[in-house]
Amino acid sequence: MSLLRVSDSFGVNDIKLTGWNKAWAEPDLIWVTQDKLTEELIESNKPIILEDYRTSPDIYNDIRQELSHVNIRAVVKMMALSDRSEYNSKHYNYSTHQHRIIQADEQLQSEAKLGCCGEPIKTDLLPNIRVMWNWIAWALFKPSRGGPEIAFSAYQFEKTAFDNPRKHDVHFMGNLHFDLGSIPHAGSNYSDACTVLTKHRQHAIEAMDKLTCKKLVTNKRICRLEYLQSMQEAKIVVSPWGWEPVTYRDIEAVLCGCIVVKPDTSFVETWPNIPHIPCRVDFSDLSEVIDQILSNWDSYHDYRVKAYKMIRKIDDRTLAGRFANIVKDYVFKDVI
Repeated sequence: MSLLRVSDSFGVNDIKLTGWNKAWAEPDLIWVTQDKLTEELIESNKPIILEDYRTSPDIYNDIRQELSHVNIRAVVKMMALSDRSEYNSKHYNYSTHQHRIIQADEQLQSEAKLGCCGEPIKTDLLPNIRVMWNWIAWALFKPSRGGPEIAFSAYQFEKTAFDNPRKHDVHFMGNLHFDLGSIPHAGSNYSDACTVLTKHRQHAIEAMDKLTCKKLVTNKRICRLEYLQSMQEAKIVVSPWGWEPVTYRDIEAVLCGCIVVKPDTSFVETWPNIPHIPCRVDFSDLSEVIDQILSNWDSYHDYRVKAYKMIRKIDDRTLAGRFANIVKDYVFKDVI
C-alpha cells in the first residue's frame, strides 16, 4: 500500500508508514491533519483519512464541513464522544465536559452560552468518527517519544508495587486556578472555560477538605520524582477534569498503582479507556465514594494490577493494528 502522508501527529512514523514522496503520483491512501487539508487533496479522488489532532473529544466546524465529502472516509481523533449522536446536541460553552460541569451549577448556567460546535453531522456519517489512540498513554509507554521527563516517568513506573503499604489514602496535586496565560492560542471561549474549570476544581478541593482520611492535597509544585513517588504511596488519586476530560494525571495514577476517582467520564471514548471510579461532577458524593473504596481496599488489588498492565502492554504492533483496522474498514473494505 502506498501512502501519501501529510501529517505529523499520532506517531504515524512509528508504524513505519511511508511519508511524502513526489514520485508517487498515485497513492492508495492520503492521511492528512485538518490544518493541512487542501482543495487539491480533497479533489484528488483518493480515499482520505482526516486526522483531528486536537485532544478535545468535541468536533469543530472545520472538520464538520469536510466530513460529508465522498473522499473523506474517516476522521480519527484522540478522544471521541461515546454516543456519537451527542455531536449534534447543544452544549454550554460548546464543550461536552464543561456542559456537564455547568449543568450541576445554577450560577454557572446563568452566565454560560449554549450552542453547537458547528453544522450538524449527518447521522450516517457519525460512525466514521473513529478513535485512534490516546496520545498520553502513547507517549508514556515509549520513553523516547516524550523527552527526558517522560523517559524518567517510564522508569519510575517500573517501580510500582501493589502489595506495599501506602501512607496516603487520597492524593491530589494540581492547578486550582485556570488562566489564559497557560495556553498561547487562547480566545474568548477559553476565558469562559477558565471560569468553569476553576469552579470545578474549587468543588473538588472543598470536597477533599472535608475528608477525614489520610490525604495529600496541594497545589505546590514539586519535582517529578517527588510527585510520582508521592503518588506511588497513595491509594486513591482524585482527578478533576482539566482542559479535557482525560488528563495525564489519570494515566500516571494507574501506572502508580492507584485507583482514579473522577466525575463519570464514560461519555468519552479513548484508547485505552482509563479505568476510574465515578463520582458526581460537583464531587458532592466524594466522601461516600472514598469510604467505599477504602473499606474494600484489598478487593481492588486485581483491578489495579489489570489497569496497570493494560497500559503497559501498549506497543507499536498494537498501534499499527488499530491503524490497519481503520484502513480496512474505511478504505479497502470492498477488497480486503
